[in-house]
Amino acid sequence: CNLDASGYTLSCDFSPLDSEYGQGSNVESFEDLGDSTYQITYTISPYNQRADSTYNLVVVAYDEAGNSATSGVSITLDNTPPQFTSSPVSDREVYKNGDTITLTLYLDAPGYTIHCSFDSIDTTYSRGSESVEDKGDGSYQVTYKIGEENTREDGSYYISLTCQDAAGNLASTYIQLTLDNTPPQLMEEIKVGRFSDINSNGWIEE
Repeated sequence: CNLDASGYTLSCDFSPLDSEYGQGSNVESFEDLGDSTYQITYTISPYNQRADSTYNLVVVAYDEAGNSATSGVSITLDNTPPQFTSSPVSDREVYKNGDTITLTLYLDAPGYTIHCSFDSIDTTYSRGSESVEDKGDGSYQVTYKIGEENTREDGSYYISLTCQDAAGNLASTYIQLTLDNTPPQLMEEIKVGRFSDINSNGWIEE
């Protein structure tokens, strides 16, 4: 809060936001930062019964003479995690070192923060090295290039996908991808012979 001077006492009624406000230690605290700026802190109770919505709160400032001034602030309560609306999709199922993985995620809204952990399939992975594009319609595209120096063995791996909303609510899922760096192997030596066309039928002589 910004006021015209320091030295005021502030309070805020959080009861519209939190059904447990005022019970026991469920009260706000304020700090005078000394530059006409004040900070009010309140921890919402884990037992709060208020529904997700936007609530209007009233902040009151008092001076030493008991004069007061009020101001309002709107705060949104959101305890609902994001929802995956369908399973994630990969551009293919099998990859090798150096390949780019492209995943498409489907959620109930745009604007979320997406994190995908590829360390299970790639030893060279570092957090945040994947790129995420929010398509604006609830779908998200994630791309990641497997490192050339990856030392994971060939096999199937689960990739963890996490979504976070502005309130910090989380939702997670996974997708299974296969790593295959083993080229095809010839089981026996190729034999080369002579080919002769006789009576337009043809035969091979070794």
